[in-house]
Amino acid sequence: MPTTRRHALALIGSVLAAPAAVRSARAAADLRISIVAAGLDQPWGLAFLPDGRFLVTERGGRLNLFTPDGSGRSTVPGTPAVFARGQGGLLDVMVTRDFAASRRIWLTWAEPEPGGAATAGGFGRLSQDGARLDDFTRVHGGPAVAGGLQFGARLAEAADGTVFLTTGDRGQAPLAQDIARPEGKVLAKASSTITLIDAAKVRATMV
Repeated sequence: MPTTRRHALALIGSVLAAPAAVRSARAAADLRISIVAAGLDQPWGLAFLPDGRFLVTERGGRLNLFTPDGSGRSTVPGTPAVFARGQGGLLDVMVTRDFAASRRIWLTWAEPEPGGAATAGGFGRLSQDGARLDDFTRVHGGPAVAGGLQFGARLAEAADGTVFLTTGDRGQAPLAQDIARPEGKVLAKASSTITLIDAAKVRATMV
């Protein structure tokens, strides 16, 4: 490509990008940061309840419930044991869309296993007074991989109630390419199942 043409294309690209850069700078200037809760030890996940209270996980294994303004804090027992080493621990938290009826809270965590640890997921029901998680059910876990790297473990819920869980490759990239392994994948729990399965299979059954 001739030098003049390259320079012209670069100039056009700069002109087109300028408005977006200006908007971004203006948005940053309007941003205000306020501390709502302090004193947390490696917070990892955050989820809001319908009444404005919010849940925060700490990687060491504690689930915290805060009042809407962050001034009140309590520990919620009933969480699973975690592998709190490296990048492992108590990880994401999610409040389901039907919480008002089900009181269901999802958690993900690094689960200690013989030979290492594994990404795990499950749910419990927050008591009416918010004092504990009842009937906690583990729906995914294992197999164990040595070390404490890359557990993934983010949660999301689709409009139909399907729950998605990401898993990290545990620092071993070939595991993500092995379709027989759960590492490095997006897993899903359809509303009619109790176990997490490959998300592609869930999509196929929903078509």
